[in-house]
Amino acid sequence: MRSYAGPYSSREFLSAYVSGYVDGEGCFTVSISPRAKLRVGWEVRPSFSVSQNGDRAEVLYAIQELFECGSIRPDRSDRTLKWETRRLEDILERVIPHFESWPLSQGSSVTSCVSRSFAVSWR
Repeated sequence: MRSYAGPYSSREFLSAYVSGYVDGEGCFTVSISPRAKLRVGWEVRPSFSVSQNGDRAEVLYAIQELFECGSIRPDRSDRTLKWETRRLEDILERVIPHFESWPLSQGSSVTSCVSRSFAVSWR
């Protein structure tokens, strides 16, 4: 994993910065697709991602370093880079606890709603 300290060297500053950044550029998603081979006939895939133009990729590396998970890849649909994690354990144990400590600007009610939705759906 690439390490990027730069202006984000303080964990407290980085945590606050990431919450603000995600408020504008982040996305919690749950994809549901029919899958005949699965016992229930459906595949449910959680995802948390953050997009950014390629010339600001250092922000995505800082996010990856903060959460200690996920990967960065090109998003061909809008020509940006995307940091994303799809592992349920990472979302529940790393991402959501971050937003419980550093809520989005919409307040902790949004974070709690997302937390409960993910937890209820898969646990």
